[in-house]
Amino acid sequence: MPTLEAPGKINLYLEIKGKRPDSYHELLTLFYPVTTFTDLVQVEFSDTACTALSCSAPGVPVDQKNICCKAADKYFDAAGMKNPGLHIHIEKKIPVAAGMGGGSSDAAAVLLLLQQKFQALTPSQLAETALAIGADVPFFLNPKPALARGRGEQLSPVDLPDHLPLLILPTLFPVSAAWAYRYWNQYKDHAPASSDPELLIRTLQKKDFAAAGKLLRNDLAPAVVQKFPVLTLCTELFAKTGGSVLLSGSGPTLFALYPDFETQEKAYRELSPEFRKYELTLFQS
Repeated sequence: MPTLEAPGKINLYLEIKGKRPDSYHELLTLFYPVTTFTDLVQVEFSDTACTALSCSAPGVPVDQKNICCKAADKYFDAAGMKNPGLHIHIEKKIPVAAGMGGGSSDAAAVLLLLQQKFQALTPSQLAETALAIGADVPFFLNPKPALARGRGEQLSPVDLPDHLPLLILPTLFPVSAAWAYRYWNQYKDHAPASSDPELLIRTLQKKDFAAAGKLLRNDLAPAVVQKFPVLTLCTELFAKTGGSVLLSGSGPTLFALYPDFETQEKAYRELSPEFRKYELTLFQS
């Protein structure tokens, strides 16, 4: 059965430039792939002429509302093919609606598995199909660190360290990306007046993680943190151990960048029992 691992992501930088005429938001964001959480996407071909889906995680839609079904439909439409019949199964490890791009990554995995089977699209057609599914999906076609513009589809690969001294905390509740973007407008005055993702990239390349921590940015964070006070509590716990804390995407996943791996390891030992009090599990990147 064709199978592909689908990684998560965090946004080391997320600046919202404003609303676009097409109702989307103009973004400038730095994607960083995370394999600490990896879904497993399987596609089994049949002769049913339709798409069926199953998932190990409760609460994930298993009908045509699922983004993976949409991915299959978009692929066959772009290829001018009839759906030959397939069953998609997702073993979920990436938390649902956590700002880590799990659904988008799964959809990209479906596209890649179909492309492996049929080779029906050119690379540019595959990228266009991915964008038609969702703004983050093109990144996951080749999940390497990248600076993204536009809706997130204008990708410029960047050379960053394979490992960063990160701790990642996925919380227990989902946050709708649509909700976060809707309320961003009320908190946009909280965003830094100016910042420079290129400087962040250069600082990470030098492995000056202490300085890089001061350059992290997420314009969606103020609205989400205000809505969920537990995120303020978690942020304070990270800060006490020397971490520079940021929300990933629309959240509620938090991550902390530490000055070095020794400090990260010490923080992991100190914080793991603290977060367990709140039924939260801390992960090392």
